[in-house]
Amino acid sequence: GSGAPTNCAPGTYNAQTGQESCTSCEAGKYQDEAGKSDCKTCIDGYYCAQGAAAALPCPGGTHKDVNLAVMSSASQCITCGTGTFCPVGSAAATPCAPGTVNDQTAQQTCSNCPRGKFQDVAGQTECKTCTVQRRAGRSNTPYSPSAQCWMEALTRL
Repeated sequence: GSGAPTNCAPGTYNAQTGQESCTSCEAGKYQDEAGKSDCKTCIDGYYCAQGAAAALPCPGGTHKDVNLAVMSSASQCITCGTGTFCPVGSAAATPCAPGTVNDQTAQQTCSNCPRGKFQDVAGQTECKTCTVQRRAGRSNTPYSPSAQCWMEALTRL
């Protein structure tokens, strides 16, 4: 024997006592502490290579591949599509909220619609142009389809 026992390093474990060696965590698992008897399951939106001492996040603009039971590298993360965004460590793509759009893939955020434009539907790639219509019988009251356009319409009176 080697005398005093040595703790298994992070990324490895030993499920039995009195062993001479430690076992690497399998792909899809990690162990961030020394001296442990098992490994932790990788976090959603993260990947864990064999022997991982930490779960690593999918890079910004990408998300977890739901078709894979185990993700072991960043190359397995899926690029986010248009109309969505993916911050670092995303388990799935998030649709752009109304008022924001994204016409490019692999983005971490969506862009606000500029002055004079709006978007009232989530997950869109372009903004719509504000149109100001007059309500029948109320010539002084502008009508517009969104609050964003409504404020601009009031400033034009």
